[in-house]
Amino acid sequence: MMPTLADKTCSRDPMGACGAAGQCDQNCKAKHPGGQGSCNFGLCNCDYCVQNPPSKNYCTGGSGLCAECAFVNMFVNSSG
Repeated sequence: MMPTLADKTCSRDPMGACGAAGQCDQNCKAKHPGGQGSCNFGLCNCDYCVQNPPSKNYCTGGSGLCAECAFVNMFVNSSG
């Protein structure tokens, strides 16, 4: 797993043999839109990032509803 950058998590997917010129990048983009395929020693690696899911913390504070938010957060966070 590669680092989390702002609101995205980046990863590397090994894609096997590189194939013809440009094939690695094409295969990468087909599997992971926005990804970047690169070949090293005849092996294709696909680097891509995905959007992180929204936080389960619904209470932003200062809204006057913190007691209700605390209850909602307790329920949401305990349900997985």
